[in-house]
Order: sequence, then C-alpha cells, then structure tokens
Amino acid sequence: MVLQPFALKLFMQFGAARVFIASGFLHAASMFLYGLGPSSSLLVFIGAMCLLSLGEVILGVGEWIFIDQIAPDKMASTYFGAVALGNLGAVTGPILGGFLMDSIGGQYTFVCLALLPLIGTGLLFYTTHDMR
Repeated sequence: MVLQPFALKLFMQFGAARVFIASGFLHAASMFLYGLGPSSSLLVFIGAMCLLSLGEVILGVGEWIFIDQIAPDKMASTYFGAVALGNLGAVTGPILGGFLMDSIGGQYTFVCLALLPLIGTGLLFYTTHDMR
C-alpha cells in the first residue's frame, strides 16, 4: 500500500510497456534468487522477497490502469472480468508448484519460474518495440 503511489507515478511517467517489462525482470530476478536455495543467506532471501514485492506492486497498479485505458466503455466489465481469471493461478499455482518441486526439486522449480516472466517480458518487448 505504501509503494502504490510510487508505482502509479512510474506508470504515468514511463508508460505501460516499460513498467511491465521492469516488473517482469524484478519477478525473474527474485525467482532466480529463491532458486539459490538453502545455500544462500538470509539477506539473499530478504532481497528476493523485496524484489518480488516491488514487482507485484508495480504490476498490480499498472495492470488495472492499463485495462481501464484500453477497454472500450461498453466492454470494460468484460475486460476486468477476463483479468480476474488470472486468479485461477492462485488455485492451480500451488498444485503445479508442489508437483514441480516434488519432481525436479526446489532449485530447478524456481529457475523454471524465473524463465516464465523472462519469456513474457521478451514477448512484450518484442511486440511493443516499435510502439515507443
């Protein structure tokens, strides 16, 4: 809550694509740090948690503003409903994450989780590269 005004200012100053790309890198960096596993120090864990929290704040604020900007007035509720489908990840994420951790181990799971935002960020960069 404390960081939301800061995130809103970033969003307005740099635009949606750049802020979402930064958020993707923050998410990926935090997952790589978590992937260091038990050999890492408490400071690494706290740093990873801070990076993930900052990425979430930036993404959370920007996501709703971006949807509000792109949605036609008559379709806004449909757009917001579609974004809310992302909450299915709160249900399926722990199940799939537990399966991955059991299958390949914790460190590799977090490396896989770090690759997902990097792929998404790369696609976003590629598709918005000419829009800047």
